[in-house]
Amino acid sequence: MRSSSRAALLTLVVAAACGAPGETDGGGQPIDDTTSAQPVPPSDSSPDPVDAAGADGAVAVLRDYYAAIQAGDYARAHRLWSGEGEASGQTLEEFRQGYAETRSVSLLTGPPGRVEGAAGSRYVEVPATVTAETTSGRRQCFRGAYVLRRSEVPGATEEQRAWRIHSASLREVSAAECDGGAASPAADSAAAVVREFGSRLASVSVLAPPDVLRRDIRAQYGPLVTQELLGSWLADPAAAPGREVSSPWPARIEIRTLEQSGADAFTGTGAIEYVTSTGAAPVDSREIDFEVVRTGEGWRIRRLTTG
Repeated sequence: MRSSSRAALLTLVVAAACGAPGETDGGGQPIDDTTSAQPVPPSDSSPDPVDAAGADGAVAVLRDYYAAIQAGDYARAHRLWSGEGEASGQTLEEFRQGYAETRSVSLLTGPPGRVEGAAGSRYVEVPATVTAETTSGRRQCFRGAYVLRRSEVPGATEEQRAWRIHSASLREVSAAECDGGAASPAADSAAAVVREFGSRLASVSVLAPPDVLRRDIRAQYGPLVTQELLGSWLADPAAAPGREVSSPWPARIEIRTLEQSGADAFTGTGAIEYVTSTGAAPVDSREIDFEVVRTGEGWRIRRLTTG
């Protein structure tokens, strides 16, 4: 998924978006339609990681991450990924080389989502807009979100209780979109929910026993769909989308159309793309249409039907 023609920042973003090891993104809070923070300056703070329990602590770690990159402290930035950098999917040297053509980088964050709990961990999603300038003077812009994780297991070390980057879901956008001209932030938020849902489909086996299937539906889909849709799938688990055979499996949702249908609602069409272990190219697809609405908990999928 990496391209040698792109600047180094994109290489890292794509690698992170492919997913971190371990549990899938449990934060589940979709991107809000505002941004509030200022670009991060070079880091001159203490080298100790921020270890605050709330969502603001997670945001501080993300800002620290980009401050370390801006300062050229790649070892520190790499350690701010879970597992002492393992969740980045890169070795420290690969991580360092990923920024070889990046002259500067800055971060804007939106309001973080609600802290969610799962299996002794806490997760929170932080909306992010990242801008970078390459050594050749090209400007790049990426929008999406990071999911950060901290352990709540009794006896966990201080390091394990600190917020660390668990995964990233960012996409490159045009300068006009980045500056707020061509794209609606609300539309980006709605699309991000659908894409995140698509990345979790393979984690829900519809052939599992009903109790296991209900558990997985709640864990994987619960943070992304309305309570009404979740309730309907829990009542009839066989009606929920997911992985039906060992191969091919659903890998992602490709959005084709997205239209605003109300002040806080979008409808759209797309396709679930299926892949095998032989490569990332889709070998099959299934048409879908969907509706995403803004609720008191953030953007949620209210309807998703397959053709």
